[in-house]
Amino acid sequence: MKWKRNGGALAVAAAFLAVLACGVVKAQTSADEAEFAVPESWVQGAKKERKVVFYGSDRPLEIREVVRVFNRRYPFVKVEYLEASTEVRRDKVLFAAKRGEAITDLISSLGNLEDYIKAGVLMDLRDLPIWKRYPADLKQDHFIGFVIKYWSVAYNRDLVSERDLPKTWEDLLDPKWKGVIGVTRTANAVIFPQLWTAWGAEKTTDYMRKLFSANAQFRSEGTNAALKLTAAGELKFVIPAMEKETFKNEQKGVPVSWVALDPLLAAADMIVILRSTPHPNAAKVFLNWLLSKEGQRAYSKATAIAPAHPELRGELIAYPEKIREKIKSGKVIVRTMDMVEKLLTRNSPLEKVWIEVTMKGL
Repeated sequence: MKWKRNGGALAVAAAFLAVLACGVVKAQTSADEAEFAVPESWVQGAKKERKVVFYGSDRPLEIREVVRVFNRRYPFVKVEYLEASTEVRRDKVLFAAKRGEAITDLISSLGNLEDYIKAGVLMDLRDLPIWKRYPADLKQDHFIGFVIKYWSVAYNRDLVSERDLPKTWEDLLDPKWKGVIGVTRTANAVIFPQLWTAWGAEKTTDYMRKLFSANAQFRSEGTNAALKLTAAGELKFVIPAMEKETFKNEQKGVPVSWVALDPLLAAADMIVILRSTPHPNAAKVFLNWLLSKEGQRAYSKATAIAPAHPELRGELIAYPEKIREKIKSGKVIVRTMDMVEKLLTRNSPLEKVWIEVTMKGL
């Protein structure tokens, strides 16, 4: 089914506005205002530097709205944003930084954050006024999580009834789902590290072996392509699925929806400042604002990605009734950098099991 570009976009935008209405901007408290208490030297330095360069994965039109809100408070800083490819964010920026060059000041959504850390090219962020308001599992000295992506399972609404929906990850082992579950490569990054940490090595290894030997098929497609296959009926379930993308498709009339399995799994997108930045004050002023409630609300409204600010958990999210229940009951496991370092490196115990179960029969 083809959608008219403008009509489809307006429909999705309207749907998101309805869902996000629960996140209406509230009156600033004194604690909220304290989030902006950056040193005067930073402000004066930012006025002299006059700009900040930001590389990310979001669309420029989305970030334009974020910058508009930022400039209400800091009109003297011009934000130059680039929707950078994975290769640029992963390789080009890092190679330049190793030479002491900064082609950007800030960069987000890094798939190889550990490489940046090992190279010693990142600025220490602990002097940001906002720093202390974020929990330890979302930050280390040189990086901090600025949005949360919730990952679970998407399903075909025409092929799976609500009464039959799985409630836990173990429910996916039910024989009635034999051969109808697709698992993409992304699952090894955003699903199994959290389960491994929560369940332990033995239970997770046993689960992965049972899942792939009985019901699941490994899919080489990306997450969005696999979601389309689910909508087309080739699969009944796909693992993993992000709440934002599934919701956008559902609002367009695509026959997919999203179930928040127990436990609900999440991963934060990290943001950093390069140590060699030519605009250190402007970069810190911008990042501190982006992490504030004001900045988080602006970013989440523009991109439809959930905020990481601990006081905004449950706001500005797709499927709020599904996610809030998990947040309130403490059934959300957020992937930490410690999990990444221990479980997503070459030859890690999880990596070995992943290769075993996905390469079987090839």
